[in-house]
Amino acid sequence: MHRSLISLFTLIFFGLAQAQPLDVFLKEAYLKDSGYLEAQRALEAAQDELARVQGDPEAAPLTLARAQEGVVLAQAKLAQARKEADARALEAYAGVLLAQTDLNLARARKELSSLQLQAAELRFKAGAISASELARVRDQDNQAANALSAAERALEQARSRLRPYGEVGVQALPEPGPVDPGKFSLEGHARLLEAQQQLREAERALALASGPDTAPLDKSARERDLSRARAALSDLQRTLAEALEAARNRYQSAVEGYRLARETQARSAGELEAARKRFAAGSIAQLALKQSEIAKAEADRGVLAAQIELWQAIYGLRMAAGNG
Repeated sequence: MHRSLISLFTLIFFGLAQAQPLDVFLKEAYLKDSGYLEAQRALEAAQDELARVQGDPEAAPLTLARAQEGVVLAQAKLAQARKEADARALEAYAGVLLAQTDLNLARARKELSSLQLQAAELRFKAGAISASELARVRDQDNQAANALSAAERALEQARSRLRPYGEVGVQALPEPGPVDPGKFSLEGHARLLEAQQQLREAERALALASGPDTAPLDKSARERDLSRARAALSDLQRTLAEALEAARNRYQSAVEGYRLARETQARSAGELEAARKRFAAGSIAQLALKQSEIAKAEADRGVLAAQIELWQAIYGLRMAAGNG
């Protein structure tokens, strides 16, 4: 079957897929994420271990404390896995929206290049342009055709990344609500809790090695382990703090980028409306109107890209924080 027919059938098939708003899609998308499911199994195993220890009348208090800490850590890892799963689902969902927009834009550009080629051929026959000028316009039309084919392939690839979530139809993204970057902190971050647990284990190991029967070399080794655990925790705190600050900065930049994209869109909409009036009055040609339409479509695409970046920046904040 010809590629164009395959692309057409693909578009028709997915066009018939039930469209889901982003919030509806994200409600269950994480349940199909392998990372989340693995973290869920780890939590269940930790809970089973805690239940086993609690049911053992001879279990030592330290064993119970470790089992309880294991559940807390597994819960934090599951929460982190959920945030990461949501971010991946958002990327797949938004990727289809952007690919669809790029395909529509590529089609419009191909229509424009076809009109330009038709005009160039007429001008060449009339002797108004040279053969080299006609060849240049034909080359531009070929480039537009290649870009259209590439956009069709990109949409197919985007669809394949969304397919693991089911036959999902996408809708326009909702406007993201305002977010206070300052409310996000590292409290409860899974990686931080894990490093803190490793520090506690190092402290316990040193305490156990501090008795009179412990060999000096063994105690020294435990002291070195404790020093490394403290250094690792300090390094991790600094790394996570830097990542959180970078996420805050990304969000602020995304907000500004979205604002600028909206301003550009408004200007292009006004210019298109003026071009349509001039075209209706006969003062500009169809080619000029088509160029204004494409400029507006490019501005629309810019808004969508900026909106996607803003949504991703919000989810980036959530992933960088422990309380997001």
